[in-house]
Amino acid sequence: MALRRIRSLKEIDPETARSLVANYVGDEHPVESRVHATAIQMQKGRFDTYGVCLEINSSGRLTSGLHYVQAIVESNATVKIWVAKNREVG
Repeated sequence: MALRRIRSLKEIDPETARSLVANYVGDEHPVESRVHATAIQMQKGRFDTYGVCLEINSSGRLTSGLHYVQAIVESNATVKIWVAKNREVG
């Protein structure tokens, strides 16, 4: 199954989404994704944090949850994401 791109970040609160935006397909393996992030102001660097993980399920619907992630910000327009753990936070 091919990963689908998230078309807009404008619906996501920038403070919430600052550290993580990811395409996640629902399996247990880490997923690497590049996301156009013009709606978010970011600084270059590496973040280990909790954040919103965007997920497109098998029906094509976008869902979200809190996950622990490692994110590498390459520029203020590109974020490279590794989902480190599929651990939802209550």
